[in-house]
Amino acid sequence: MVLFIVSSCQQPQITSDNEEDDLVPTIQKESDKKLTYEEEQKCLDANGIWEQGQTGEFFCNLPTSDAGKECTDSNECESFCQAPNGIEPGSKTNGRCYGWKFSWCMQEVSNGIAGHTGCA
Repeated sequence: MVLFIVSSCQQPQITSDNEEDDLVPTIQKESDKKLTYEEEQKCLDANGIWEQGQTGEFFCNLPTSDAGKECTDSNECESFCQAPNGIEPGSKTNGRCYGWKFSWCMQEVSNGIAGHTGCA
């Protein structure tokens, strides 16, 4: 007797984590699809950006309410105090509160002094 077993295998869903990245696809497991979709909708409803971290997890990057406010230190901001573009590290400066909770690369102002650019 010959027995055939038919298995239903679902292909991974290909999604994009950010339209501004020219729709670079990322792989998402089918089992995570529903939960991720619900979380993404909540994020977008809160005016957030749905992003994928370096280890593959998805998260919501929410806007800050103090974006653009002048600052001299990150403790004055919801996120961090961003140095002006092109300023030399070690220079005395004021910055602006960054507009999002998370940033991959930044040059922070601390105690009125521009730091070095750091990337996560």
